[in-house]
Amino acid sequence: MEYTRDGAGRLSAFLDNWTKAESEELVLIYLEDYYKTMDDSYLKEALQIAKDERLDLQKILHRAKSRMS
Repeated sequence: MEYTRDGAGRLSAFLDNWTKAESEELVLIYLEDYYKTMDDSYLKEALQIAKDERLDLQKILHRAKSRMS
């Protein structure tokens, strides 16, 4: 199968099963990388994912701070 953006293929099947918790974890990873490197690209990616997935960014920021302590 091909990897396409039109909903066909294995990639879309994987993404269909992607959960909100997994999205939150991905944002958390990007935020932790941002805090470690101060590379704005990590922060931009985290913010975009949070926006696209309608995640509670304040909750995730709190988790990131807790995990970094």
